[in-house]
Amino acid sequence: MFRGQVNIIHFFAFCLAITLCGNGPVMVLASTADAGAVHAVHAVGVALPVAHLSANLPPPPVGSLAVSGNVTINDRKALTGTTITSDSVINVSCTQGASAIINLGQLGVVELAAGTRILLRFSEKFIGGNLIEGQMRINAPPGVKISIMTPGGPVDSEGQAPAALPVRSGKGSFCVPMPLTGAGAGGGDGVILTSPQISTGALV
Repeated sequence: MFRGQVNIIHFFAFCLAITLCGNGPVMVLASTADAGAVHAVHAVGVALPVAHLSANLPPPPVGSLAVSGNVTINDRKALTGTTITSDSVINVSCTQGASAIINLGQLGVVELAAGTRILLRFSEKFIGGNLIEGQMRINAPPGVKISIMTPGGPVDSEGQAPAALPVRSGKGSFCVPMPLTGAGAGGGDGVILTSPQISTGALV
């Protein structure tokens, strides 16, 4: 009879441990029948709060896209309002007037000119990636580090001050969109030229 009472106490101690873990830290139960019940409470109390805390982690940042002309994300056509996640490949066609603007919220804004292709990465307080070709500008507040790898070398900012950082691919190819030929003319396909020189400067 006594052993049955102990088992019942063990059961209620286990249930109480689960209830306490769902609401916060587990308190030590002093009124359990024996050391085995206390061990059961501690075993549950160690495992469950970890899952409870991980559920409260902030979601990764995302960007919002505004486009002009033909723009793709991961080789799929993108429209204004498309959500961008880190590690996306963004390609802006080499056509007159084509561009893309990625609003990263508190991280800042990334502008891509016609003929730009980039693997864009971003996380909390960081904007980076691999500029394959083209040119871009990054506007970021203090505290956001920037690191863009280009064919001509890395372009970095430590985030100690607000950044308005222009970046060109430098070595490799770059886009020269065809100019408009008359009133009402649409933008035509541009041409890709090759430059042997490293260049960083304002967008054109």
